[in-house]
Amino acid sequence: MPILKALIAAFAFGVSAPLAKLLLAVVPPLLLAGLLYLGAGMFLGLARLIWRRRPTAGRPLTRRDRWILAGVVLTGGILAPPLLLWGLARSPAASTALLLNLEVVFTALLAGLVALVLAVRDAGGQRRGSDEQREKRAKGTHGRSSAATVVPETRSGQPSPEPHNPSGLQRSPG
Repeated sequence: MPILKALIAAFAFGVSAPLAKLLLAVVPPLLLAGLLYLGAGMFLGLARLIWRRRPTAGRPLTRRDRWILAGVVLTGGILAPPLLLWGLARSPAASTALLLNLEVVFTALLAGLVALVLAVRDAGGQRRGSDEQREKRAKGTHGRSSAATVVPETRSGQPSPEPHNPSGLQRSPG
């Protein structure tokens, strides 16, 4: 049953742009956006009457969560539908439907890019461990005695004449 629901949702999403394009010939974009939201609200109200159980998972919203939710509602719930329909009135339905379907791909790529940037930033040790651990990393000791020195070898197997310091930090004696 969940697969059928997913297929119905995908079908409805796919046909929405061409149907909206047909309706834009007789209805202004802002009115059509309002009618689409009225229809969605009526559907969700009906679904709420049929399925009376409340979700059991989750946690209460924090103040930060409420601000994020308000931003999502403002951009995705209030600004996006009229802007979508104004753009649809000025472009072919096929290209708009294609852009709408690629929205998922672009969102996933953007999320991956953000995750990569955060991972790279985190790999530098900027946000890991206690203050004491960060201080040791900054000094280059990593909890080891600074007296222990490893001398790297050259390709021939002979000790390198220059001391190896990959961090570029100068260590004070002692």
